[in-house]
Amino acid sequence: MAFKNLAILKVCIFLLLSLLPLLPIVHSHAAPIVPPESICLITTNPSYCKNVIANKNGTIFYYARISIQKSLSRSFKFLNLVNFYLRDQSSLSQPTIRALEDCQFFAKRSFDDLSKTRDTIDKPGELMVTQVENVHTMLSAVLANQHTCLDGLETTASDEIVKNVLSFSLLDDTKLHGVSLDLFVKGWVRKKKKVITSWQHNQRKLKLSNQLRAINDYENIRAKTINKVIVCQDGRGDFTTINDAISAAPDNTSPNNGYFLIYIKAGIYQEYVHVPETKKYLMMIGAGINRTIITGDHNVPDGYTTFDSGTLAVLQNCNIYVRRPMTGQYNVIVAHGEVNPNANSGICIQNATIKAADDFASMVGEVKTYLGRPWMSYSKTIYLQSFIDNLIDPEGWIDSTTYIPIKGFYFAEYNNWGPGSNTKNRKSWPFYHVINANDAAHFTVSNFIHGNAWLPVTEIPFSEGLI
Repeated sequence: MAFKNLAILKVCIFLLLSLLPLLPIVHSHAAPIVPPESICLITTNPSYCKNVIANKNGTIFYYARISIQKSLSRSFKFLNLVNFYLRDQSSLSQPTIRALEDCQFFAKRSFDDLSKTRDTIDKPGELMVTQVENVHTMLSAVLANQHTCLDGLETTASDEIVKNVLSFSLLDDTKLHGVSLDLFVKGWVRKKKKVITSWQHNQRKLKLSNQLRAINDYENIRAKTINKVIVCQDGRGDFTTINDAISAAPDNTSPNNGYFLIYIKAGIYQEYVHVPETKKYLMMIGAGINRTIITGDHNVPDGYTTFDSGTLAVLQNCNIYVRRPMTGQYNVIVAHGEVNPNANSGICIQNATIKAADDFASMVGEVKTYLGRPWMSYSKTIYLQSFIDNLIDPEGWIDSTTYIPIKGFYFAEYNNWGPGSNTKNRKSWPFYHVINANDAAHFTVSNFIHGNAWLPVTEIPFSEGLI
């Protein structure tokens, strides 16, 4: 993708709501009553905080509820603003319409997440760990939604009036949503969590052949499905496109119903897969690597946003093949962005294989490739226990193409191997780290995304800790 003279392999990670053990958290009984100026000091924007919360003494929980209610109201207004522009598209360019449609999608998600957040924290009694983690994730997602919408408006040839009006609203709303996240984290989120440093029962045994393992996985999954459909391009299945199969799945099912399984036969599927929020407990299985291929050619120069240029991505002990960039460009594997230190987001790549694709292999050494770069003030990227081939530049990481204030960058490597894994000549950034096992454990499946609480029921093989 051509974008600001930079070819980026986008790694899309969706924030997943974790289902932790239902342990109560005692909070409001001992919360002190303090003035708003004292509470606002713990936020990332104290001056803005003082302008939006109540001008009366209260507890951290009182202030958080007020801020989150205001975030909900503001998100509803922004959604209405986007809908207003989309109602009359005759005067809008196609890039503007596409950017607005992305913003509409994110605005709906943000409004839903803030509604769920408000309902959760307004319930009487103490919150459970699962509720706290879910709200933390939803508030973090709201901020990510804001910036993805803004990025789409700024990186496409959007109409100036629309761009300016929405950007002004987005920037102000982002400050408010950041305060809501800060106050919630201060009030409800536990500071210390148990760290699992090694895997036990959740790693699939490697003694099985690939064929036997695939059969075993498929049989386990099939036993937990409510329905199975087949996608096949030649018409010998239930559907010829993946999106049609997704549309046929029932809405708002529960985990007790089982999965709606979509088996995608071998072929090249030229489509952009969209999974609506109502399609829950959906599972897609392909025919294998290089057999089931989902591809597309949307790109920013043609008027599409970065968000809308992805197809379908799942990272699980993955192979990352870096492709040949356009003339004058270089490759960056990860560009994670985050604006708030309290958001529970980041990218961790564990047990991956990073190599040059066939179209790039002959150019290794001529064109530089980097593990990652900063994007926004709290970028966080970690590589654990992965094979890194000789395509990676010895410096490993590269500065952002635009100025970003250094606040909370975090880039780290642990126990990687291969010709490109040597950390001796890596960037001498204060925020780059070669970490030990204890630090690396914080970024594993069980600790980073709490996967050991919700992944086992899917029967997907994974390591909950370090390998």
